Amino acid sequence: MPEDTGSADPTIIAANSSDPDRKGVKVALKEELNTLVERAYNHARLKHIDNKNKKIATFIWNYPPGEKNVGAAFLDVPSSIEQIVKHMANQGYNVEQKTAEYLIESAGQLLRPYYRNEEKAGLIEKGLADYLPLKTYTDWFYSLPEFVTTPIVETFGKPEDNQMLAKNNKTGELAYIIPRMKLGNMIVLPQGMRGKDAKEHSSLYHSMKSPINHAYL
Repeated sequence: MPEDTGSADPTIIAANSSDPDRKGVKVALKEELNTLVERAYNHARLKHIDNKNKKIATFIWNYPPGEKNVGAAFLDVPSSIEQIVKHMANQGYNVEQKTAEYLIESAGQLLRPYYRNEEKAGLIEKGLADYLPLKTYTDWFYSLPEFVTTPIVETFGKPEDNQMLAKNNKTGELAYIIPRMKLGNMIVLPQGMRGKDAKEHSSLYHSMKSPINHAYL
């Protein structure tokens, strides 16, 4: 299916009306429709931006769960990223080329805080993480519908209780540590931990019903 391979990313923009008098009538879903229009605009805008100025994010799976596991079905992830970055550089993207060995070592460091609850601030010092201010997150989080936010808070506590929070060394404000490798204008982010620990993370890996904790979100 194209959705599974990433060659299509559908957005549902209409559904049957909930009004009994309009049974079977399709009505637009305003937020989803706005999202589709914004996405179309951004895709069209990319055509007018030089490759050297484009910024790219790559997301890597942590499967099977573990602090050194960076994998996907039938795919050598570190070597794939190495080759992708190489070809992007040839096409004029402002990316920093690294070996697969470097990517393997760095990926292990990115995942460690999720499994050991340590070295969060150390990643900042090594250039392997960024800060996301707690206020930035809470402003967004509490703009979501209550049926989304309530199960998350009931399961994992408030945003300020999360283990991935630390003080920003420069501003002194609380912020989430976001592990990532920075390869020029490309960042590589690892999948975070869905549960409270490695065991719960494994049990929730493919769950579509269990809430996701704040750091993962």
